[in-house]
Amino acid sequence: MAESMEPAIESIVRAEALASAPEEPVTPVAQAAALAEDSSNTEIQNTQSIPEKADSQYEKDLDVLARLITAEAQGEPYDAKVAVGAVVMNRVESGLWAATIKDVIYQNINGYYQFTPVANGWINKPAESESIKAAQAALSGVDPTSGAQFYYDDKATNTWILSKPISVQIGHMTYAYN
Repeated sequence: MAESMEPAIESIVRAEALASAPEEPVTPVAQAAALAEDSSNTEIQNTQSIPEKADSQYEKDLDVLARLITAEAQGEPYDAKVAVGAVVMNRVESGLWAATIKDVIYQNINGYYQFTPVANGWINKPAESESIKAAQAALSGVDPTSGAQFYYDDKATNTWILSKPISVQIGHMTYAYN
């Protein structure tokens, strides 16, 4: 029995040594990684990676962006879906709109939501798998619109949106600059 406990004790000693090292603070993720290196520690090895706060925010951004893409570009080609996500990212990066993905999507200006699915509730429907992939692409910087901040479908009649300089047309959607 003493032999079977030796690897576990060595893992604890190694984790304690890591935790007491003066040069760098050890995060729980680093401690878990050190313990996972020990092949005898099956409890750590059989778990998923421990998410950090940034990963949690990424998952939230991915979810809301993918749901918007599903609601706005259902039935459109994949590139049009990526372009919808890129428009949101372009707005965040522009400094002219809200500062976060969620805030851009839910932004209300003069009593009007910027995206119809927020107003009609379609944003609350689950995201389709292709929309999730499109959102991942947009979050990683893919932008088939070359910086567009607006989009509309080919049935649009609003003269204000139709007056915007066009970036590209993909499927039944037009992407435009500010």
